[in-house]
Order: sequence, then C-alpha cells, then structure tokens
Amino acid sequence: MNLFSVISTSVINNYKLIKQKTMGDYKYEVCVIVHHSNT
Repeated sequence: MNLFSVISTSVINNYKLIKQKTMGDYKYEVCVIVHHSNT
C-alpha cells in the first residue's frame, strides 16, 4: 500500500465523518427551531 492511497483513504474517511457530523448538527438545529416556533 503506497502513501498516496493511504492518504486518500484517510481523507475519504474523514470527509464521511465530517459530513455525518454536519448533517447531525443541521438536523439538531432544525429540530430546535421547529420546537421553538411551536411554543
């Protein structure tokens, strides 16, 4: 396994993690906004 494939694999994995976290934060924000607009 050469260095380039190791780097690209870690970048892809990090990108997936960041995307999941961002989507989670976004869904949380939407839930909070909806909850506040209901009260």
